[in-house]
Amino acid sequence: MRRAAHAVAPQADPPATTRWNATLWEATDTTGDTSAGPHGIAWMAPATPDNHAIRVRIAMHRADPAQKYAWRVHFGKCDNDLGVFGPPGAYRDLVADTTGVASGYALFWLGFPSSGQYFVRVDRVEGPDPVELICGNLVPPK
Repeated sequence: MRRAAHAVAPQADPPATTRWNATLWEATDTTGDTSAGPHGIAWMAPATPDNHAIRVRIAMHRADPAQKYAWRVHFGKCDNDLGVFGPPGAYRDLVADTTGVASGYALFWLGFPSSGQYFVRVDRVEGPDPVELICGNLVPPK
């Protein structure tokens, strides 16, 4: 029983020095004001010591409660989308709680990148076509 409980315990966030980090904002927000509108953070980091898996975490605030959101890591930058990174089935939609907070993880069995350009985008799911909500470019560790 103890072993099973330990297996599902959440992992601690990796140190900032080992992960790619992003701050997510609305494209129209030029102020960086976190008191108005949805915003969030995301990171991707090696999930295994041999760098053969990638763990991605996302957290957003000030979302519409009970609203469903799709999120993905993409190649490129927010203003230059070059396609989705990783298998689409690895991403699970986010649903904001009553306080407007939503978070999630994804795990990819891919080698961890040492270079390149990546970004995280969150879309509001409304009907057949999602609407882009917030985006942030992932910055590699220094």
